[in-house]
Amino acid sequence: MTDVLRQLEKDAEKIVKLAIRVIKKAGYMTTDRLTIMKVAYLIEREYYLETGSRLTSLSYSNYYYGPYNEFVMIALEQLANTGNIQKVDDYTYDLSPVNIEDIPSPLKEVEKRVINIIRKKTSFTLVDYIHTLREVKGTPFGEEISFEKISN
Repeated sequence: MTDVLRQLEKDAEKIVKLAIRVIKKAGYMTTDRLTIMKVAYLIEREYYLETGSRLTSLSYSNYYYGPYNEFVMIALEQLANTGNIQKVDDYTYDLSPVNIEDIPSPLKEVEKRVINIIRKKTSFTLVDYIHTLREVKGTPFGEEISFEKISN
């Protein structure tokens, strides 16, 4: 396994755990993989807006339901397979076993913003919201979303 691949896997696990933390703090104890993917992207996006740098080395491609990264899906499945989260069915996860750990300072503001974005949204209204973001709207289907297109 190459160092680059190891870093991508590590970054994916990190962003999935952060997404689960945000989803739980927003009041959801169960969620679907679509929401986890979109929240992972929103964390990356809001972190970029907050710091001007990337949180991870992951890239996201624009697909039908918005930003997607295969490593995020793999990390999610690995967390379910190891019992860190409970898989309810092919798409739904019970997050109640997840412990919420403390996070570094720049992420706390990011977390608050993402919680405000996702609160009271279903996975599909979250997708609708993400499709309104300039960098997503401006990226053709199947191509990588450029974080440089994100602005305040």
